[in-house]
Amino acid sequence: MKKYLFISLVLLAATVAACSQQSETLQGKWIIETVYGQPVAIADTAFITFEEGLEKVHGCNGCNNFFGPCTVKDDQLKFGELGSTMRFCAEAATEHQVMDAIYATVSYKIKDKTLAFYTSSGAEALRLCREDAQLAAYENDVIKTIMERRSIRRYEDRPVPRELLWRLAECGINAPSAVNRQQWEVRIVDNPEYIDGITEVYKKANPKAADDPSFKNMFRNAPAVIFIGSPRSGAAQFDCGLLAENIMLAAKSLGLGTCCLGGPIGFMKNNPDAAPYLQRLAFSDDYELLYAIAVGYPDEAPAAKPRDKSKVILLY
Repeated sequence: MKKYLFISLVLLAATVAACSQQSETLQGKWIIETVYGQPVAIADTAFITFEEGLEKVHGCNGCNNFFGPCTVKDDQLKFGELGSTMRFCAEAATEHQVMDAIYATVSYKIKDKTLAFYTSSGAEALRLCREDAQLAAYENDVIKTIMERRSIRRYEDRPVPRELLWRLAECGINAPSAVNRQQWEVRIVDNPEYIDGITEVYKKANPKAADDPSFKNMFRNAPAVIFIGSPRSGAAQFDCGLLAENIMLAAKSLGLGTCCLGGPIGFMKNNPDAAPYLQRLAFSDDYELLYAIAVGYPDEAPAAKPRDKSKVILLY
C-alpha cells in the first residue's frame, strides 16, 4: 500500500511540476510568426507579452497595441475583452486576422521555444517564437547591435568621456562615400557653456519649453552633441547619412545612446540670435550644418517602433 501511495505521490508531483513549468515558460514576449498557417508580413511588429502572474497580456497586432486579461490553466488559454489603441492601419487585414486568432484561442502548447495557440476544433490559430529565440537567429554582434539600437530622448546627467566621443567620430568618418570624397565635416561639442548658451537662445524664442521641469537643453538634454556639416550644393547628404548610422551604431555598442536631430538645426540656421553659435562650429565656407546627433548615457530603454515589412519586396 505504501509503495502504491509513494508512486501516486511521485506521479502527482511530476504532473504538477509539468503544469507549473508550462505556465512559467509562457511568461514573456512572443513574436507572432503565422496566423492560421499564413506568415505574418510584419512579424517583428506583431507580438504578445504574457505579464508576470499570467493574468494580463499586452502586445501589438501589427499596427495597434492591445492589452487586457487572460486566463491560463494547465494547457488551457483564454483571452478576455482586450482594449486597443485606435490608430489607422494600412495592414488592416493582418490586424483583424491576429485579433480573430487571439479570441479563437482555447489552448496552447510550447515546444522548443515555439508557442502555438489552438482553436476549439484543434486548428492552429497562431504560431509564435520567443523574442530571445528570434534574436539568437542573428548570428553576430553587428546585427544584434543594429536590431537593438533605439533613438534615446532621455539621458543620465553625466558626461561622456572625450575618448569615446572621438572614437564615435572616427567610426563615422570610416563610412563609405561617393568616390571616397569624404564630403563631410564633424564638430564634437561637450562644452556646457556652448550647449547651455544656445539653449538660452532657444528658450527665449520658445518660452514654453522652460515650462517642462525636465527640460535642460535643446538637444534632448544630452551632455554631448556631434554636429555634421555637408556641402551647400546639396551633394554628399547621402554620404553624411551613412556617417550618422556608423556613429549611432558604434555608440550603441559602447553603451551610449543617440538621437539624430533636425529640429534644433533648423532653429540654429534660421534664428539670428543663434548665428554666433553656428559660426563657432567653424564649418568651411562652402559647407553648412546638416544635422546633429545627441550623445549620452541612456536614461530610458524604449521598445522598438513597428517596422512595416510589406514595403520590402523580393523580386524573383
